[in-house]
Amino acid sequence: MMQFRLAGVNDTKEVKALWAYCFEPAEDPFFKYYFTHCYEPFHTMVGVDHGHVLSTVHLRQYRLCTRGMIHPVSYMVGVATHPAARRSGIGGALLKAALEELRRRQQGITILMPSKAAFYQQYGWELYCHQWVQTMPLESLRPLTDRELHFGLVTETDQWRLLAPVYERYTRGTSGYAVRGEAEWTRLLESFWAEGVQVAVVYRKEETTSDVDFHRNEPVEDMTVAPMFGEDSIIEGYCVYRLGEREIPVTEMVYTSRQAQQALLNYMYNHRSQGDSIRWNEGLHDEGYRFYPDGKTGHSTMPYMMSRVVDVTCALETMPIACVDGERLQSMSTPWTLGITDPLAPWNEGTYEIRVDASSMENAIDKHEGRSYSGTYAQRVGAQPCDEHVCAIERDNSPMRESDGHRTYLEGKAMDLTVSKISDTVLPTADVTMTVGALSVLLMGAVSARALAFEGKLYGSDEGISYLDALYPVVPTFINEWW
Repeated sequence: MMQFRLAGVNDTKEVKALWAYCFEPAEDPFFKYYFTHCYEPFHTMVGVDHGHVLSTVHLRQYRLCTRGMIHPVSYMVGVATHPAARRSGIGGALLKAALEELRRRQQGITILMPSKAAFYQQYGWELYCHQWVQTMPLESLRPLTDRELHFGLVTETDQWRLLAPVYERYTRGTSGYAVRGEAEWTRLLESFWAEGVQVAVVYRKEETTSDVDFHRNEPVEDMTVAPMFGEDSIIEGYCVYRLGEREIPVTEMVYTSRQAQQALLNYMYNHRSQGDSIRWNEGLHDEGYRFYPDGKTGHSTMPYMMSRVVDVTCALETMPIACVDGERLQSMSTPWTLGITDPLAPWNEGTYEIRVDASSMENAIDKHEGRSYSGTYAQRVGAQPCDEHVCAIERDNSPMRESDGHRTYLEGKAMDLTVSKISDTVLPTADVTMTVGALSVLLMGAVSARALAFEGKLYGSDEGISYLDALYPVVPTFINEWW
């Protein structure tokens, strides 16, 4: 009988063996880095049968910015089952056990990157983020390049502060991206270098006669030392890439302007003696493809990240809602009811009563204040995160007006959303009924309620669908975390 629990230190050997069997071998640089610096038994769910670990899922702890609000989430990676235990329902049981653990931790949403989306869709996950994938010969980059900015290489972990503002600018106004503070950046850079990955930047500065380290007209192969850039340099973009194969993969390319991206492409163009082609990803919100001289080939989309609601009440009460004008707010009967179907988590199945009230801000009291999970569900705007970069994200990135995590403000009023479960079954009288997967992509901002109705994943009155779209409008989604 398979038992599921959090891993202990005595399980590490078998956890590593299963990872090596299903993913990278033990001698791989990433394997060595991960299990030396990042593996955490207390964030790993294992399935044990007769004393042996036969299945695992690693619950990587992240902070996700969704609709301008920072939420603690678990990113499920390394979902693995030993071949001897496959095709016996172990995968679904493992995921359910992981969801139960995340519910205990009072996390409302979880994410994972699928190898095959269909496997997870049957259990209530849906894709909330796609990316553009651009693949083209290096020779074809020339029309897309810009030679005005300077190049440099990041070689020290403390240089993460140069990259952070570019990342924050690129992700501003998007939903579902990972918040990166000092700890996250340090881990990323250390993992890059452990795998032999390079990080290049493009920057702007006043030219002087001493600016000869690495300039726009010098090919990469002529350089024997890393380029230098000083505190007066303004970093406008960076890319993460690996050499060694004829196709050069760029796993992250982030920029503050189109010129900065073109400067990064110019840098990669200078690698023609080290590769034949280049492949890079872009956020789906980037529409630069419209201006490519030849967009018929090498342009595709990649299903990147899935999301799932762990607990319906938690997810709804901690996700910011958009400002709804008073007339529409009054026209919608309140409370209204929402039916949720869930194939894996029985605690989510049922009917919920939703109240959205506008009350005087002077009399508005934070309903989460003093409750045992206060500060666990979500980071409120104005609270004190762990570093100044996270503060800046909370202050500047919200696509809403002003949010405290469960309400948004409109004309001196606080819109307050409360949720109560009124039935463990989906009542036929529910105003709107949807799958738990549909709810997750609605909350993340990826798909509108009306589009979900078109797809047959949501049913309800036209009034109810319009009201959901008013509360949860579509916003651009983005994330680029690989593990």
